[in-house]
Amino acid sequence: MELRQIRHFIAIVEEKNFALAARRVCISQPALSRSLRMLEATLKARLIERGPRRSVPSVAGERFLP
Repeated sequence: MELRQIRHFIAIVEEKNFALAARRVCISQPALSRSLRMLEATLKARLIERGPRRSVPSVAGERFLP
């Protein structure tokens, strides 16, 4: 687990959108998705529920956020 992955996760939660979060942290959207997948693999939990217009934290994501 890396600090940048946690920052990426927080950006997704706050922006509720992968494209906006990627722009905020100055990386491409595919790189942001890859970073989140690596964090989820490390924690063995899905942290974000992805939707067509919004992405919101899952139950595990809500627990991890604080």
